Amino acid sequence: MKWATFRRSYDNLPIEKHQQQYNQLANENANQRRFSEHKAREFLSRVRPARVIELGGWDGELASIILPASEIESWFNFELSSIRPVCDDERFQQIVSASWAWDDERFIGDCFVSSHCLEHLSNTQLWSVLDALDAGGFTSAFTQVPLPAVGKPDWEQWPNSGHILDMNAVEFDEAFVSRGWEAVTGERLHGDHISGWVRASAG
Repeated sequence: MKWATFRRSYDNLPIEKHQQQYNQLANENANQRRFSEHKAREFLSRVRPARVIELGGWDGELASIILPASEIESWFNFELSSIRPVCDDERFQQIVSASWAWDDERFIGDCFVSSHCLEHLSNTQLWSVLDALDAGGFTSAFTQVPLPAVGKPDWEQWPNSGHILDMNAVEFDEAFVSRGWEAVTGERLHGDHISGWVRASAG
C-alpha cells in the first residue's frame, strides 16, 4: 500500500493492516533507526528506571546501546513490524502484539521511551498512550518526535512515511502536561523535539 493511501485510510485499518505496512517497510528499507543516543542515555541515567517500556523501537538498537552499562532490569520494545531484533541482552524482549501496545497487559513500567514513533499515531491514539502511562504506573518518559515548533505538520512533504499526528511541539507538550507530566529536559535537535518527562509530583 502506498503511504499516501495508508495515511488517508489510517483510522479504518485493522491492526493487521498496520503490521503488514510496517513489515513491508522493513523488507524494503530495514534502516529505520532514529534516536539521539546521547540524550536518551543522559535522561535514563538521571531517572534510573528498573523497567523500561519502549514503543516503536524498531529492531531494539537503542536498548542494545543502553543496556550493557545500565542497571535496568527489563526493557520491552513494543513493535508493529516483525523485524529481527539486534539486541541480544537477556533483559530485552521484542513484543509484536496482536493488539495495540497500550492495550497490552504488559504495558507496565517505570519509564516510557519512544523515539520517532508517536508521530505515527493519530491524536486519539496519543491520548490512549497517555491513558496507558497513567494506568501502568509510569513515573518518567523520554520522547523524541519530528514535530514543528509552531503551526501544523505537513506530512505530505514526507511522501514515504506513515506520519499522522496532527500536533506541533507545543500542543504535544500541552497534552503531556495536562496529564500531570513535567518536562525536566527539552530541546530541538535537527528538527526533532526531544523531551525528558517526570510526573509533576515527582519533579
